[in-house]
Amino acid sequence: MERFKFFDLSINQKSASISGKEVSPNEAVKLRQSEDVVKFDNAGFIEDIEHFDFDPKGVKNTSKWEKAASTMVYAVSGQIPDREEIKRGRQIIEIMPKNMKEYVDSSFVINFLPYLLSGFNFQLTDNFIDEANMLKDGVNFIKNIYHGQNIHSSSLLCAHRESNQVAKLSLVQDIHVVKASRALNLQLGLFSNTKTEHIKLDWYQQTSTARLSSNMFPEMFINYLKSGNILSLIKVVQSHEQQILDVLTSNNTQSIDTNFILLDKLTSEVEVFMNNRFGSDWAKLTGTENNPDCIFKLARDYTLPHIKRLMPFYDQPEDKVENLEKYREINVNATNNPKEKKLVGEAIDWFISHQKMSGFAKSLYETSMYYYWGMMSSKQSKVGIGLDRDHTDYQYLAFQLGYSPNDLGKASPLLYARRTKSEVPQKILKYISFRQFWRNID
Repeated sequence: MERFKFFDLSINQKSASISGKEVSPNEAVKLRQSEDVVKFDNAGFIEDIEHFDFDPKGVKNTSKWEKAASTMVYAVSGQIPDREEIKRGRQIIEIMPKNMKEYVDSSFVINFLPYLLSGFNFQLTDNFIDEANMLKDGVNFIKNIYHGQNIHSSSLLCAHRESNQVAKLSLVQDIHVVKASRALNLQLGLFSNTKTEHIKLDWYQQTSTARLSSNMFPEMFINYLKSGNILSLIKVVQSHEQQILDVLTSNNTQSIDTNFILLDKLTSEVEVFMNNRFGSDWAKLTGTENNPDCIFKLARDYTLPHIKRLMPFYDQPEDKVENLEKYREINVNATNNPKEKKLVGEAIDWFISHQKMSGFAKSLYETSMYYYWGMMSSKQSKVGIGLDRDHTDYQYLAFQLGYSPNDLGKASPLLYARRTKSEVPQKILKYISFRQFWRNID
Protein backbone atom coordinates (compact mmCIF):
# COMPACT_ATOMS: atom_id res chain seq x y z
CA MET A 1 0.00 0.00 0.00
CA GLU A 2 1.32 3.45 -0.91
CA ARG A 3 2.65 5.85 1.69
CA PHE A 4 0.71 8.99 2.59
CA LYS A 5 1.29 12.48 3.95
CA PHE A 6 0.67 12.39 7.69
CA PHE A 7 -0.58 15.44 9.57
CA ASP A 8 -1.40 15.07 13.25
CA LEU A 9 -4.96 16.13 14.10
CA SER A 10 -4.85 14.93 17.70
CA ILE A 11 -5.67 17.20 20.61
CA ASN A 12 -2.48 16.32 22.47
CA GLN A 13 -0.29 16.48 19.33
CA LYS A 14 1.92 13.60 20.49
CA SER A 15 2.70 12.73 16.87
CA ALA A 16 3.33 16.29 15.73
CA SER A 17 7.00 15.53 15.07
CA ILE A 18 6.09 13.62 11.92
CA SER A 19 3.44 16.04 10.63
CA GLY A 20 4.14 16.76 6.98
CA LYS A 21 6.21 13.61 6.48
CA GLU A 22 5.45 10.70 4.21
CA VAL A 23 4.81 7.56 6.23
CA SER A 24 3.31 4.17 5.65
CA PRO A 25 -0.17 3.49 7.05
CA ASN A 26 1.36 0.90 9.40
CA GLU A 27 3.84 3.45 10.76
CA ALA A 28 1.02 5.88 11.53
CA VAL A 29 -1.04 3.17 13.20
CA LYS A 30 1.84 1.84 15.32
CA LEU A 31 2.80 5.33 16.45
CA ARG A 32 -0.74 5.98 17.69
CA GLN A 33 -0.96 2.49 19.17
CA SER A 34 2.14 3.19 21.26
CA GLU A 35 0.32 6.05 23.02
CA ASP A 36 -2.22 3.67 24.58
CA VAL A 37 -1.85 -0.01 23.72
CA VAL A 38 -4.77 -1.11 25.92
CA LYS A 39 -7.18 1.37 24.34
CA PHE A 40 -6.00 0.38 20.86
CA ASP A 41 -6.59 -3.31 21.53
CA ASN A 42 -9.92 -2.79 23.30
CA ALA A 43 -11.24 -0.78 20.36
CA GLY A 44 -10.43 -3.64 18.01
CA PHE A 45 -8.21 -1.59 15.72
CA ILE A 46 -5.99 -3.26 13.11
CA GLU A 47 -2.25 -3.28 13.70
CA ASP A 48 -1.24 -4.42 10.20
CA ILE A 49 -3.57 -2.22 8.19
CA GLU A 50 -1.48 -2.55 5.03
CA HIS A 51 -2.27 -6.25 4.67
CA PHE A 52 -5.86 -6.06 5.84
CA ASP A 53 -8.20 -7.30 3.12
CA PHE A 54 -11.37 -5.25 2.67
CA ASP A 55 -13.61 -3.98 -0.13
CA PRO A 56 -12.74 -0.24 -0.63
CA LYS A 57 -16.29 0.58 -1.71
CA GLY A 58 -17.68 -1.05 1.43
CA VAL A 59 -20.22 -3.19 -0.42
CA LYS A 60 -18.87 -6.59 0.60
CA ASN A 61 -18.37 -7.32 4.29
CA THR A 62 -19.12 -3.82 5.52
CA SER A 63 -17.80 -4.56 9.00
CA LYS A 64 -14.27 -5.02 7.62
CA TRP A 65 -14.51 -1.69 5.78
CA GLU A 66 -15.64 0.04 8.97
CA LYS A 67 -12.83 -1.55 10.94
CA ALA A 68 -10.23 -0.31 8.45
CA ALA A 69 -11.66 3.21 8.32
CA SER A 70 -11.97 3.41 12.13
CA THR A 71 -8.35 2.37 12.57
CA MET A 72 -7.08 5.13 10.31
CA VAL A 73 -9.37 7.79 11.83
CA TYR A 74 -7.81 6.89 15.16
CA ALA A 75 -4.34 6.99 13.60
CA VAL A 76 -4.68 10.56 12.34
CA SER A 77 -6.87 12.03 15.09
CA GLY A 78 -6.23 10.05 18.27
CA GLN A 79 -10.00 9.94 18.80
CA ILE A 80 -12.28 6.91 18.63
CA PRO A 81 -15.14 7.24 16.11
CA ASP A 82 -18.47 5.61 16.80
CA ARG A 83 -19.96 3.32 14.18
CA GLU A 84 -22.49 5.88 12.91
CA GLU A 85 -19.71 8.35 12.10
CA ILE A 86 -17.74 5.70 10.22
CA LYS A 87 -20.86 4.62 8.33
CA ARG A 88 -21.10 8.14 6.94
CA GLY A 89 -17.96 7.38 4.94
CA ARG A 90 -19.60 4.35 3.32
CA GLN A 91 -22.78 6.33 2.73
CA ILE A 92 -20.85 9.09 0.97
CA ILE A 93 -19.28 6.49 -1.33
CA GLU A 94 -22.68 4.87 -1.85
CA ILE A 95 -24.27 8.03 -3.29
CA MET A 96 -21.28 8.94 -5.45
CA PRO A 97 -21.99 8.95 -9.18
CA LYS A 98 -20.54 5.98 -11.06
CA ASN A 99 -17.58 7.90 -12.52
CA MET A 100 -16.47 8.98 -9.03
CA LYS A 101 -16.68 5.46 -7.59
CA GLU A 102 -14.03 4.40 -10.09
CA TYR A 103 -11.30 6.07 -8.03
CA VAL A 104 -12.46 4.72 -4.66
CA ASP A 105 -9.64 2.31 -3.88
CA SER A 106 -7.83 1.27 -0.70
CA SER A 107 -5.68 4.41 -0.87
CA PHE A 108 -8.82 6.59 -0.89
CA VAL A 109 -10.17 4.83 2.21
CA ILE A 110 -6.88 4.56 4.13
CA ASN A 111 -5.08 7.79 3.21
CA PHE A 112 -7.75 10.38 2.36
CA LEU A 113 -11.08 9.51 3.94
CA PRO A 114 -9.79 9.48 7.57
CA TYR A 115 -9.09 13.22 7.34
CA LEU A 116 -12.57 13.90 5.97
CA LEU A 117 -14.30 11.84 8.67
CA SER A 118 -12.09 13.19 11.46
CA GLY A 119 -12.57 16.81 10.54
CA PHE A 120 -16.19 16.98 9.43
CA ASN A 121 -19.45 15.76 10.90
CA PHE A 122 -22.03 14.43 8.41
CA GLN A 123 -25.75 13.76 8.73
CA LEU A 124 -28.15 11.71 6.63
CA THR A 125 -30.98 14.08 5.72
CA ASP A 126 -30.97 16.70 2.98
CA ASN A 127 -32.34 19.26 5.43
CA PHE A 128 -29.92 21.60 7.18
CA ILE A 129 -28.92 20.66 10.73
CA ASP A 130 -26.63 22.87 12.84
CA GLU A 131 -23.05 21.61 13.10
CA ALA A 132 -23.51 18.89 10.48
CA ASN A 133 -22.81 18.65 6.76
CA MET A 134 -25.01 16.90 4.22
CA LEU A 135 -23.74 13.77 2.50
CA LYS A 136 -24.35 15.30 -0.94
CA ASP A 137 -22.11 18.23 -0.04
CA GLY A 138 -19.42 15.77 1.01
CA VAL A 139 -19.66 14.10 -2.39
CA ASN A 140 -19.45 17.42 -4.24
CA PHE A 141 -16.53 18.51 -2.08
CA ILE A 142 -14.62 15.32 -2.94
CA LYS A 143 -15.52 15.74 -6.61
CA ASN A 144 -13.92 19.19 -6.58
CA ILE A 145 -10.67 18.19 -4.88
CA TYR A 146 -9.75 14.54 -5.26
CA HIS A 147 -8.93 14.13 -8.94
CA GLY A 148 -8.89 17.67 -10.30
CA GLN A 149 -5.98 19.62 -11.72
CA ASN A 150 -6.05 22.25 -8.98
CA ILE A 151 -7.41 22.72 -5.47
CA HIS A 152 -8.15 26.21 -4.21
CA SER A 153 -9.85 26.48 -0.81
CA SER A 154 -10.88 29.48 1.26
CA SER A 155 -11.84 29.95 4.91
CA LEU A 156 -13.08 32.95 6.87
CA LEU A 157 -11.67 33.36 10.38
CA CYS A 158 -13.43 35.01 13.32
CA ALA A 159 -12.00 37.50 15.77
CA HIS A 160 -10.04 35.67 18.46
CA ARG A 161 -12.42 36.22 21.35
CA GLU A 162 -11.54 35.43 24.94
CA SER A 163 -13.77 33.34 27.17
CA ASN A 164 -15.98 35.45 29.43
CA GLN A 165 -14.64 33.39 32.33
CA VAL A 166 -11.19 34.89 31.68
CA ALA A 167 -11.91 38.42 30.46
CA LYS A 168 -15.31 39.73 29.45
CA LEU A 169 -15.80 41.50 26.13
CA SER A 170 -12.16 41.16 25.12
CA LEU A 171 -9.93 39.48 22.60
CA VAL A 172 -7.42 36.89 23.69
CA GLN A 173 -3.92 38.26 24.16
CA ASP A 174 -2.48 35.37 22.15
CA ILE A 175 -4.20 32.89 19.90
CA HIS A 176 -4.08 29.20 20.76
CA VAL A 177 -1.30 28.27 18.33
CA VAL A 178 -1.69 24.50 18.76
CA LYS A 179 -5.40 24.65 17.95
CA ALA A 180 -4.80 26.89 14.95
CA SER A 181 -2.08 24.53 13.73
CA ARG A 182 -4.46 21.57 14.01
CA ALA A 183 -7.07 23.41 11.94
CA LEU A 184 -4.37 23.94 9.33
CA ASN A 185 -3.26 20.31 9.61
CA LEU A 186 -6.80 19.21 8.81
CA GLN A 187 -6.67 21.01 5.48
CA LEU A 188 -3.08 19.98 4.76
CA GLY A 189 -3.84 16.32 5.48
CA LEU A 190 -7.04 16.43 3.44
CA PHE A 191 -5.54 18.07 0.37
CA SER A 192 -2.11 16.41 0.44
CA ASN A 193 -3.70 12.98 0.13
CA THR A 194 -5.68 13.66 -3.03
CA LYS A 195 -4.46 13.00 -6.57
CA THR A 196 -4.12 16.74 -7.18
CA GLU A 197 -0.70 18.39 -7.32
CA HIS A 198 -1.44 22.13 -7.39
CA ILE A 199 -2.98 23.19 -4.07
CA LYS A 200 -3.71 26.68 -2.76
CA LEU A 201 -5.19 27.43 0.65
CA ASP A 202 -6.49 30.90 1.68
CA TRP A 203 -7.33 32.09 5.20
CA TYR A 204 -9.16 35.43 5.44
CA GLN A 205 -8.48 37.30 8.69
CA GLN A 206 -9.43 40.76 9.92
CA THR A 207 -6.37 42.94 10.49
CA SER A 208 -5.72 46.29 12.19
CA THR A 209 -7.37 48.58 9.65
CA ALA A 210 -10.28 51.00 9.84
CA ARG A 211 -12.56 47.94 9.53
CA LEU A 212 -11.07 46.56 12.75
CA SER A 213 -14.50 45.88 14.29
CA SER A 214 -16.02 44.20 11.25
CA ASN A 215 -16.10 40.66 12.62
CA MET A 216 -16.46 41.09 16.37
CA PHE A 217 -19.53 41.61 18.53
CA PRO A 218 -20.32 45.34 18.83
CA GLU A 219 -20.20 45.26 22.63
CA MET A 220 -16.56 44.14 22.45
CA PHE A 221 -15.50 47.20 20.48
CA ILE A 222 -17.65 49.42 22.72
CA ASN A 223 -15.93 47.97 25.79
CA TYR A 224 -12.51 48.96 24.42
CA LEU A 225 -13.89 52.30 23.25
CA LYS A 226 -15.38 53.36 26.58
CA SER A 227 -12.29 52.29 28.51
CA GLY A 228 -10.02 54.28 26.19
CA ASN A 229 -8.28 51.16 24.91
CA ILE A 230 -8.86 51.14 21.16
CA LEU A 231 -5.09 51.40 20.65
CA SER A 232 -4.64 48.30 22.81
CA LEU A 233 -7.26 46.50 20.70
CA ILE A 234 -5.34 47.43 17.55
CA LYS A 235 -2.10 46.05 18.98
CA VAL A 236 -3.79 42.78 19.99
CA VAL A 237 -5.17 42.36 16.48
CA GLN A 238 -1.72 43.10 15.04
CA SER A 239 -0.30 40.38 17.27
CA HIS A 240 -2.98 37.92 16.13
CA GLU A 241 -2.17 38.70 12.51
CA GLN A 242 1.49 37.83 13.04
CA GLN A 243 0.64 34.66 14.96
CA ILE A 244 -1.70 33.40 12.24
CA LEU A 245 0.95 34.25 9.64
CA ASP A 246 3.49 32.24 11.63
CA VAL A 247 1.13 29.25 11.73
CA LEU A 248 0.57 29.38 7.98
CA THR A 249 4.25 29.76 7.11
CA SER A 250 5.48 27.08 9.51
CA ASN A 251 3.56 24.22 7.87
CA ASN A 252 5.72 21.25 6.98
CA THR A 253 4.92 20.98 3.30
CA GLN A 254 6.20 22.86 0.30
CA SER A 255 3.57 21.46 -2.04
CA ILE A 256 0.73 23.63 -0.69
CA ASP A 257 0.57 27.38 -1.17
CA THR A 258 -0.86 28.85 2.06
CA ASN A 259 -2.03 32.46 2.00
CA PHE A 260 -3.06 35.02 4.60
CA ILE A 261 -5.60 37.38 3.01
CA LEU A 262 -6.96 40.56 4.56
CA LEU A 263 -10.66 40.22 5.28
CA ASP A 264 -10.97 43.86 4.15
CA LYS A 265 -10.64 42.62 0.58
CA LEU A 266 -13.80 40.55 0.97
CA THR A 267 -15.86 42.97 3.06
CA SER A 268 -15.14 45.95 0.78
CA GLU A 269 -16.13 43.88 -2.27
CA VAL A 270 -19.33 42.80 -0.50
CA GLU A 271 -20.29 46.43 0.13
CA VAL A 272 -19.75 47.30 -3.54
CA PHE A 273 -21.86 44.27 -4.46
CA MET A 274 -24.63 45.44 -2.11
CA ASN A 275 -24.55 48.99 -3.46
CA ASN A 276 -25.02 47.63 -6.96
CA ARG A 277 -27.75 45.17 -5.98
CA PHE A 278 -29.76 47.04 -3.35
CA GLY A 279 -28.80 50.68 -3.90
CA SER A 280 -26.50 52.99 -1.97
CA ASP A 281 -29.06 53.37 0.84
CA TRP A 282 -29.24 49.64 1.64
CA ALA A 283 -28.13 50.34 5.25
CA LYS A 284 -31.54 51.98 5.87
CA LEU A 285 -33.66 49.05 4.64
CA THR A 286 -36.00 47.64 7.26
CA GLY A 287 -37.12 44.35 5.71
CA THR A 288 -40.69 45.55 5.28
CA GLU A 289 -40.03 46.59 1.68
CA ASN A 290 -41.65 44.54 -1.06
CA ASN A 291 -38.44 43.19 -2.55
CA PRO A 292 -38.47 39.84 -4.40
CA ASP A 293 -34.68 39.51 -4.34
CA CYS A 294 -33.65 36.05 -3.07
CA ILE A 295 -30.93 37.51 -0.80
CA PHE A 296 -33.45 39.94 0.67
CA LYS A 297 -35.89 37.12 1.43
CA LEU A 298 -33.17 34.94 2.95
CA ALA A 299 -31.99 37.79 5.16
CA ARG A 300 -35.51 38.46 6.41
CA ASP A 301 -36.63 34.86 6.94
CA TYR A 302 -33.42 33.15 8.09
CA THR A 303 -30.66 35.60 9.04
CA LEU A 304 -32.56 38.19 11.05
CA PRO A 305 -33.31 35.86 14.01
CA HIS A 306 -29.57 35.20 14.37
CA ILE A 307 -28.70 38.88 14.14
CA LYS A 308 -31.13 39.74 16.93
CA ARG A 309 -28.50 38.60 19.44
CA LEU A 310 -26.53 41.70 18.39
CA MET A 311 -29.39 43.97 19.45
CA PRO A 312 -29.73 46.63 20.68
CA PHE A 313 -26.51 47.56 18.89
CA TYR A 314 -28.45 47.88 15.65
CA ASP A 315 -31.86 49.53 15.33
CA GLN A 316 -30.86 52.10 17.95
CA PRO A 317 -31.80 55.79 17.73
CA GLU A 318 -29.10 57.58 15.75
CA ASP A 319 -28.35 60.03 18.55
CA LYS A 320 -27.56 57.13 20.89
CA VAL A 321 -25.04 55.77 18.42
CA GLU A 322 -23.52 59.21 17.90
CA ASN A 323 -23.15 59.45 21.69
CA LEU A 324 -20.23 57.04 21.31
CA GLU A 325 -18.28 59.82 19.60
CA LYS A 326 -17.59 61.44 22.96
CA TYR A 327 -15.10 58.64 23.61
CA ARG A 328 -13.21 59.41 20.43
CA GLU A 329 -10.83 62.03 21.86
CA ILE A 330 -9.61 59.96 24.82
CA ASN A 331 -8.78 57.08 22.50
CA VAL A 332 -7.08 59.18 19.85
CA ASN A 333 -5.00 60.95 22.51
CA ALA A 334 -3.80 57.65 23.97
CA THR A 335 -0.85 57.85 21.56
CA ASN A 336 1.49 60.51 20.22
CA ASN A 337 2.21 58.53 17.08
CA PRO A 338 0.48 60.26 14.12
CA LYS A 339 -0.15 56.98 12.25
CA GLU A 340 -1.67 55.39 15.35
CA LYS A 341 -3.83 58.46 15.99
CA LYS A 342 -5.13 58.29 12.43
CA LEU A 343 -5.89 54.56 12.63
CA VAL A 344 -7.64 54.86 16.02
CA GLY A 345 -9.84 57.64 14.68
CA GLU A 346 -10.65 55.78 11.47
CA ALA A 347 -11.56 52.59 13.37
CA ILE A 348 -13.95 54.53 15.64
CA ASP A 349 -15.52 56.39 12.72
CA TRP A 350 -16.05 53.16 10.75
CA PHE A 351 -17.64 51.46 13.75
CA ILE A 352 -20.03 54.31 14.49
CA SER A 353 -21.07 54.70 10.85
CA HIS A 354 -21.83 50.98 10.58
CA GLN A 355 -23.75 50.95 13.86
CA LYS A 356 -26.21 53.32 12.25
CA MET A 357 -27.48 50.64 9.89
CA SER A 358 -30.78 48.98 10.70
CA GLY A 359 -30.96 45.52 12.23
CA PHE A 360 -32.35 44.19 8.98
CA ALA A 361 -29.54 45.85 7.01
CA LYS A 362 -27.03 44.04 9.19
CA SER A 363 -28.86 40.79 8.36
CA LEU A 364 -28.74 41.70 4.68
CA TYR A 365 -25.01 42.40 4.95
CA GLU A 366 -24.26 39.07 6.66
CA THR A 367 -26.35 37.18 4.11
CA SER A 368 -24.63 38.99 1.25
CA MET A 369 -21.23 38.11 2.72
CA TYR A 370 -21.89 34.37 2.49
CA TYR A 371 -23.68 34.74 -0.84
CA TYR A 372 -20.67 36.58 -2.24
CA TRP A 373 -18.29 33.95 -0.80
CA GLY A 374 -20.31 31.27 -2.58
CA MET A 375 -20.49 33.28 -5.82
CA MET A 376 -16.72 33.87 -5.88
CA SER A 377 -16.11 30.20 -5.07
CA SER A 378 -18.20 29.19 -8.06
CA LYS A 379 -16.56 31.66 -10.45
CA GLN A 380 -13.02 30.80 -9.30
CA SER A 381 -13.56 27.03 -8.83
CA LYS A 382 -12.89 27.21 -5.10
CA VAL A 383 -14.09 24.99 -2.28
CA GLY A 384 -15.04 26.47 1.08
CA ILE A 385 -13.98 25.15 4.47
CA GLY A 386 -15.89 26.66 7.38
CA LEU A 387 -13.61 27.65 10.25
CA ASP A 388 -15.70 30.55 11.54
CA ARG A 389 -17.44 30.03 14.87
CA ASP A 390 -21.08 29.58 13.85
CA HIS A 391 -22.54 27.10 11.40
CA THR A 392 -26.12 28.15 10.82
CA ASP A 393 -28.80 27.72 8.16
CA TYR A 394 -28.45 31.20 6.67
CA GLN A 395 -24.69 30.78 6.15
CA TYR A 396 -25.16 27.50 4.32
CA LEU A 397 -28.17 28.67 2.32
CA ALA A 398 -26.54 31.96 1.32
CA PHE A 399 -23.34 30.26 0.18
CA GLN A 400 -25.34 27.69 -1.79
CA LEU A 401 -27.50 30.41 -3.34
CA GLY A 402 -24.41 32.32 -4.44
CA TYR A 403 -22.68 29.20 -5.72
CA SER A 404 -25.58 27.95 -7.85
CA PRO A 405 -28.37 30.57 -8.01
CA ASN A 406 -30.21 28.73 -10.79
CA ASP A 407 -30.15 25.32 -9.12
CA LEU A 408 -30.89 25.58 -5.41
CA GLY A 409 -30.94 21.80 -5.01
CA LYS A 410 -27.38 21.47 -6.25
CA ALA A 411 -24.82 20.53 -3.62
CA SER A 412 -22.17 23.17 -2.90
CA PRO A 413 -18.51 22.44 -2.15
CA LEU A 414 -18.68 23.96 1.35
CA LEU A 415 -18.01 21.89 4.45
CA TYR A 416 -17.89 23.15 8.03
CA ALA A 417 -15.28 21.58 10.29
CA ARG A 418 -16.19 20.01 13.62
CA ARG A 419 -16.75 22.22 16.63
CA THR A 420 -17.36 21.31 20.26
CA LYS A 421 -17.48 23.40 23.40
CA SER A 422 -15.07 21.17 25.29
CA GLU A 423 -12.36 18.95 23.85
CA VAL A 424 -11.43 15.66 25.51
CA PRO A 425 -8.26 13.99 24.16
CA GLN A 426 -8.22 10.30 23.29
CA LYS A 427 -11.97 9.90 23.78
CA ILE A 428 -14.73 9.70 21.19
CA LEU A 429 -14.51 11.63 17.94
CA LYS A 430 -17.22 14.17 18.75
CA TYR A 431 -14.96 15.63 21.46
CA ILE A 432 -12.52 17.13 18.95
CA SER A 433 -12.83 20.63 17.50
CA PHE A 434 -11.23 22.41 14.57
CA ARG A 435 -13.21 25.66 14.40
CA GLN A 436 -13.16 27.38 17.74
CA PHE A 437 -9.37 27.45 17.86
CA TRP A 438 -8.80 31.05 18.91
CA ARG A 439 -8.95 30.37 22.62
CA ASN A 440 -8.47 27.55 25.10
CA ILE A 441 -11.99 26.15 25.37
CA ASP A 442 -11.13 23.31 27.74
